[in-house]
Amino acid sequence: MSLILPSCDFDEKLTSVYRQKIYNTDKVIYKYTYSGNYDSHRSGTVMLDSTSIFTSKNKYKIETGLITGIDSNNVIESINFSLNDDKNLGDGYVKTESRNYNGININIKYYQNKSGWNDKHLYYFDKVKESKYHITFYGIERKHGNIKTDTLTIQKGGIWIRETDGIVDYLQFFRLKESEKDNEPKYGSINFEFSPKEKMYVNELSDYGFFKRINLTQENK
Repeated sequence: MSLILPSCDFDEKLTSVYRQKIYNTDKVIYKYTYSGNYDSHRSGTVMLDSTSIFTSKNKYKIETGLITGIDSNNVIESINFSLNDDKNLGDGYVKTESRNYNGININIKYYQNKSGWNDKHLYYFDKVKESKYHITFYGIERKHGNIKTDTLTIQKGGIWIRETDGIVDYLQFFRLKESEKDNEPKYGSINFEFSPKEKMYVNELSDYGFFKRINLTQENK
């Protein structure tokens, strides 16, 4: 699918747009990134009806942080580390906010995170089986990480399909990392990357519960 997007100010260039559909609704989530001068970039999220045309200037921008899943009631769960500039909050869990966008509920858990932790865990898998709200990995082999089982089932909704020319490079998702230092809780995120052992095509996975990259055109490219 191709979308025509308006040009942006400040010499910005649209670098990527991902989208996923939400089961039993006409809603679509778009995640976009623009890059500009001096290695600057900005990103955002919009939620639209499936018949609407995407644009980053759309008024239906939403705050999500790192989406970790969407349950059977279509409640989006996410974590957010964007409170670093408030020095009075300390380092740890701060609050949970529930919001509603276009009839979809989002629960956002906020964490004060000055460490910027982002561990990367790498795995390979033989195959996957997909249901409405979950995906199961089979034949898991560990390259780096602490998952020791050969089968893993996780909730869909926060999974990114990283691909090249329609072939899956890896499936990516994020989880909260919690540890303790000096008797105080510390929080960060773990970046999980699951790569198929054999060639796997993007169209083998549904449009629901996965962020898939879409092709774009701009009027003044």
